[in-house]
Amino acid sequence: VERIYAQVLRQAQAAKIDAQVVPCGAYRRGDALCGGLTLVISFPGDGAVEEVAAAYIKAMDDILVADLSGAATTASAVRVPGDDDPTDSAQACLGVVRGCPVDGEPMRYRRCDFVFCRHNSLPFVTLQWTGSDGGLFNREMKRIAALRGFHLSHTYMCKADREGTRGRQVGEVCRTGAKIFCEDERAIFAAIGLPYRPPERREVDAELLRLVEEAAKEAPEALRMVKMEFQGSDLRPCASSVS
Repeated sequence: VERIYAQVLRQAQAAKIDAQVVPCGAYRRGDALCGGLTLVISFPGDGAVEEVAAAYIKAMDDILVADLSGAATTASAVRVPGDDDPTDSAQACLGVVRGCPVDGEPMRYRRCDFVFCRHNSLPFVTLQWTGSDGGLFNREMKRIAALRGFHLSHTYMCKADREGTRGRQVGEVCRTGAKIFCEDERAIFAAIGLPYRPPERREVDAELLRLVEEAAKEAPEALRMVKMEFQGSDLRPCASSVS
């Protein structure tokens, strides 16, 4: 995995692409037996990443041998499934890469997903694609955020006014505020009132479930305060897919 990561960096540097690369997935969680790799690649600037993602994928021609996205006959990035950001600030290329054998090792191929985003989305994207516990940790973290008056997306976070919240059910977003800047993952945890957990501890355990129950009890007051903040504000309604 380390050799593939290093080769990706070398090829991007050779193509003079300005990007930050963070290995995520099971590798970031410390799984010594991980068979695949997710590389989160962030770029400076704002807005859609389609053009710069295409340039990055082209720079990977020597090692990217298959595109599993099914979007085109040549490797390309597609919109990230589940991303509700209308600015298209994240895209992904689901691929297979050639390994980097040494000392007579046989050639091996690995699943490698490239996830592209802007620098200001990087903490949210690394949080999403570090994952853990079959995605359950991320689901419960997003639930806590919702019960405390936020919407935590793959690529951003904002205050959110909700309707239909009952107990642990988060209801539907009806209004959202401006995106909240978070410098890193620690800032995301802090913003929604959670103690930081390093990647290797991102699992659903008794402590996390206790925090979910606390958030559910606090939700009526938290959401009432959000509604008060939004009163008289000209805030856009969210798409129905946001929840």
